[in-house]
Amino acid sequence: MRFVLLIALAACGSKQPVVVWSTSGTEVAERIEVLSSGHITYSTTVNGVPDKRDEVILTSDQVEEIDELFRNQHVCELANDPAYTPTADEGKTKLVLAFPDQRCTVELWNHEWNHGRAQPISETMRSMRPLRPHAGRVH
Repeated sequence: MRFVLLIALAACGSKQPVVVWSTSGTEVAERIEVLSSGHITYSTTVNGVPDKRDEVILTSDQVEEIDELFRNQHVCELANDPAYTPTADEGKTKLVLAFPDQRCTVELWNHEWNHGRAQPISETMRSMRPLRPHAGRVH
């Protein structure tokens, strides 16, 4: 019985989110969730209504590469630039990391993610969007 329980616990552990990227405050909201197993869920809502949902699978090496990139870019040290003035309708994007070796939440204005050390993080997360523009549309 103990063996079965350990297998069940191991299976549950492989499905924990290690990265969540979510935008808010704009008409179109986006969410990318990367599980430790490599399973990625990409979803969007338009004015709060579910619009798209798609899934992608990464290898364990690719998940480790994401962890390493974020560590090398010191993502947990990123903070809002006090000199930055957001546009009137600009939303924010939140990145939540829950890797065993790095855990943090970073929230920046959407355009702040396009500069400096934040740019490779933003590019990596955007590369996880599905290639098919209307795949997984929710009806």
